[in-house]
Amino acid sequence: MKSLLKILIATLFYYSGLFLIVKLWNYMSGKRLTILTFHRITNEQPSRIGGLPSISLSLMNFESLINFVLKHFIVISQQEYLEFIRKGKKMRANYLILSFDDAYKEVQENALVILKKYKLPAIIFVPTGIIDDGGIFWWDAAYGLLSSSRDDPQVREYLNAQPESDSIRTLKNITSTSKSTRDQAIYDFLEKMQNFSEDLRQEYVDCILKMYDEIGLSKFHISTVLDWQGIQELCHAGIEVGSHTRNHRFLSTLSSDEITAELVESKSQLEKHTGLPVTSFAYPGGKYNDQVIRLVKKVGYVCAFSADSGINRFQDRMYNLRRINIWDYNVSGSFSKFSKAHTAWTLFFRY
Repeated sequence: MKSLLKILIATLFYYSGLFLIVKLWNYMSGKRLTILTFHRITNEQPSRIGGLPSISLSLMNFESLINFVLKHFIVISQQEYLEFIRKGKKMRANYLILSFDDAYKEVQENALVILKKYKLPAIIFVPTGIIDDGGIFWWDAAYGLLSSSRDDPQVREYLNAQPESDSIRTLKNITSTSKSTRDQAIYDFLEKMQNFSEDLRQEYVDCILKMYDEIGLSKFHISTVLDWQGIQELCHAGIEVGSHTRNHRFLSTLSSDEITAELVESKSQLEKHTGLPVTSFAYPGGKYNDQVIRLVKKVGYVCAFSADSGINRFQDRMYNLRRINIWDYNVSGSFSKFSKAHTAWTLFFRY
């Protein structure tokens, strides 16, 4: 019922032309900068995409989205936007920036082909420490094991043999759920993990990684991030690079010294490996507070991108720029195929 209602509302919004009125209203009210956030751009059919659904967009839907964007926006680079600010120029159109968080390899393997085809700029935010530590995020490790091992008797045997603990009990509960509810249980668990203390989250991650080592589940596919050569190749292709901290730690939970270390080390590493100045930053998990913003400014970043959803006014919120997260669900209709109606609803109204 919820999906049908979504389809109906989006269809009425688009085909009645109401979205064009909203588009004009955004322009007249000064909301002229839209920033899109992407993570994984996969080359699989939408219905078969692995990994977290809220960070996955099929290559097919990505190219369709780009075609839609080119009809309604002027795509600019982050540096072009900063040049508007520096010169005090007014934005005389609806502009849009394409941004990628987490530096997955799929940006180079899939998204770059489309960006080159349409000669579009973009910026990618890189968590530098993940590159040095093997290129795997905790949420991908957790999802990969829990979803891939749903019917694996080795997992049940392993968990039953472990001493009782909160983490083992949680993993037992998830892996014992039925197929129809398993994915939702995993997503709910990963959402809770984001709000754990860093020590508690690491306890769960260590437990999951230990399962990988002892059961041999490393054969299951886990999405990885770019290496330094890949980052350099993106730069040579004209993609801008910004910082996403060193270890993708949620800065609002850290001390001042820890925050500073994450900001400084990431900036330094990126500039060393790319030979380019790094002036932009994106908050991991979208988590920030006044102290974090103050330190981001102090370290020397000119602007910072948040996960707050919405459209930006000129020279507004330079250290918590709003973005719209894009994934298959909010740009596709039935059968996971790209929908102009749903995309119009996402980009012009539902934020």
